Amino acid sequence: MFGLWFLQKPKAGTQSGVGFQLLNLGERKPFIPLKSEIQTLEFLTQIQTSKKYRLSANLTRVTLTPHQNTFVLEDKNYKNALLINRRRSHRTVLCDNDVLDVGEMILLFRNHVVPAGTIHRPASKDLQLPIVGIIPKGPVHKMTPILTVSGSTQKIPLVRNLITIGSSNSNDIIVEGDEVALRHAKIYKVGASWKIQNLLIQETTTVNGRRIDQRFLQDGDEVTVG
Repeated sequence: MFGLWFLQKPKAGTQSGVGFQLLNLGERKPFIPLKSEIQTLEFLTQIQTSKKYRLSANLTRVTLTPHQNTFVLEDKNYKNALLINRRRSHRTVLCDNDVLDVGEMILLFRNHVVPAGTIHRPASKDLQLPIVGIIPKGPVHKMTPILTVSGSTQKIPLVRNLITIGSSNSNDIIVEGDEVALRHAKIYKVGASWKIQNLLIQETTTVNGRRIDQRFLQDGDEVTVG
């Protein structure tokens, strides 16, 4: 998993209780309280919003389970565009100020009972995929686009016009993981722009949380493979 840019968590006003704050612009009633019971994210489809948002698929398989004054979020979908703090995760303990991308809907988890930093959250294997990228042989031109790897300071400059991504050693960018195909995606130059393409219909590549077949990349886009 890697991205070009990572969202800085927004500062939010104080809300009582535990729940989600809707961060999408233009929403007048942003706080969504959570009941202290096992529930799925399907309730998001019933929320009254100023516009209709396209949500991630199969929200009935995404559960919230009460756990030590907070909730454990578990995504039982094998392939889904649900992101936590802009990173894909199948199971995590929610902490105050966590950001969830549920398709086009953006939520901020608020928990004033347990402040941020007081919950020990084990590192997820989803966020520790070893990534090997192209090593330039000389100085990199200052206008060269750069991929910033999620969860690290590693940067991968796009020094070639065609760059392949996958788990095989034959790729320009090697991402080791069970959900990453041998040859998963490619990024290539089109004129002065860059485009990303998912190479296998049964595999998942997302840009800013939305699954894509191919798409032109913009500065600040976040790309996820697997």
